Amino acid sequence: MNAEVSTAELAQVFGVGERRIRLLVNRGIIRRTSRNRFDFKEAVRSYAKHLRGVAAARGDAVVIQHLTVERARLAREQADNHALKNEALRNSLLDAAAVAKEWKNIEARVRVRLMATPTSIGHRLPHLTPHDLATIAEEIRLVIGGRD
Repeated sequence: MNAEVSTAELAQVFGVGERRIRLLVNRGIIRRTSRNRFDFKEAVRSYAKHLRGVAAARGDAVVIQHLTVERARLAREQADNHALKNEALRNSLLDAAAVAKEWKNIEARVRVRLMATPTSIGHRLPHLTPHDLATIAEEIRLVIGGRD
């Protein structure tokens, strides 16, 4: 005699949720006899066969662990990619090339103004000698050149 059981009854026997039973059906591991009905013996045999296969695969734990790590890495990469796309859509990201170009422009303007400083000082402080102004100019050039 083939007894039929419902999804809820099968889930209770297997110790899983009804959602897991639906997943097993969708993956072709167990089959329904009709809507929400299963042949009990066939479902138990199929599920036991599936569990044996899963247990056999666990024998190669290093491979499974590696795959798990790779899946996690891929998930992080996909999440990061999605976050970057969202930031770009919100216009909250800056173009690195544009930022670098703007900093170079600022640097050039500051450099020009610093190099003009000895001349401005000479006009404002006429008592300084050309040697004094040349010393100031040299100090500025050393600072601009990167002397610490």
